[in-house]
Amino acid sequence: MQPMIILTRAIANTLRARVCLLQAKSVLLLNNLDIKIMIANVLDEYPMILFVLEGGLALALLLFIVLWTGKGKK
Repeated sequence: MQPMIILTRAIANTLRARVCLLQAKSVLLLNNLDIKIMIANVLDEYPMILFVLEGGLALALLLFIVLWTGKGKK
């Protein structure tokens, strides 16, 4: 093969690979933005969800501390 043809094919393959990579990144970014927008919409619609989650986390932490310290007394 001629060197010019080899160079042209190498450039075309590199460009094709970069375009595919950029398309994959843009799809991931759009999906990530969609999830963030959906979460923001849910929290705007139901703001008390944050308080419920915080209360559940506090309750779980309290139970963990009580049970852990209770084991130490035995």
